Amino acid sequence: MAHHQTLELITNNNRSLRHNRALRHTRVVEFKTNLQKSIRRLRKSKKLTQKQLGHIVGVDQATISNFECGKTVMTVDLAFELTLIFGVDFSIENNLSAIESPDDKRATHG
Repeated sequence: MAHHQTLELITNNNRSLRHNRALRHTRVVEFKTNLQKSIRRLRKSKKLTQKQLGHIVGVDQATISNFECGKTVMTVDLAFELTLIFGVDFSIENNLSAIESPDDKRATHG
């Protein structure tokens, strides 16, 4: 999907999510969970240990472990650095462009 189409879908979804705090919270939790799983999967696909990845980004092994298991939340800076290291856009990796709000589903399916 082209970048501008992704942004258009996200913009449309944002209109529906703007006033639904509970749904936004659910989506944030889903994103964090998927981000944790993606980091572990990508790290292993590159045959890196937690210690090796930690060394690359300047944190210790325990910090990487805590990110992967959800004990701590990484900073935006570190999340972006991992995007650069792995060459992956985590919003696409986590399929945020495919998120539909309940309003969007009614409009397209009903």
